Amino acid sequence: MKTDLRQDASVPLRLFSVALVGAAVGYCAENIHKAAGVWVLPEGAGLPVWISVVYFFAIIGTGFAFVWFERRVKVFTPFSVRTLFIEGGLFAALYLAPPLLHSHEVGLTVVASAYLLVRLIFCRAKGDLAVAVFVLSADYVLEFALAAASLFEYSNAQCMPLPLWLAPLWGGLGIGLRRFFVATLKLYR
Repeated sequence: MKTDLRQDASVPLRLFSVALVGAAVGYCAENIHKAAGVWVLPEGAGLPVWISVVYFFAIIGTGFAFVWFERRVKVFTPFSVRTLFIEGGLFAALYLAPPLLHSHEVGLTVVASAYLLVRLIFCRAKGDLAVAVFVLSADYVLEFALAAASLFEYSNAQCMPLPLWLAPLWGGLGIGLRRFFVATLKLYR
């Protein structure tokens, strides 16, 4: 049975809950990124609360975009618990790659690009390419705006204010996020 906002009033509540948890997890994960030196804050600033706010609203916006998108694509079926654990592990590994590899901008770009290409070539569901492009574009615009506002800067971005690996990393993360949202918001038929 297809679920959408008009048919299931619990979708916004589930999305709000996911956004709250995601904001807390994102804050903790960004603390790891900051501690590893992936990015730095202006002199003397501690880890700001705005990170949680940005994550919360980014998750809400992405969640509603996925609801809209999945209603049109109509491809997913429920995932097994095993599959969701695998997706979660892949997501965590990719998200935690920058603390390990950020000082090697080209190397991390190759790793993130290879991950994204493997997902799109061998494990692609209908609509994954559109999702990857949407998520990497949205993240790039958001992070560019935050960096332009001098709220933070990447410590190893050699060509631009944002590192080369950021776009393919978020493209790959976007595919995992799609599967998580489909399962959590019950957007399957």
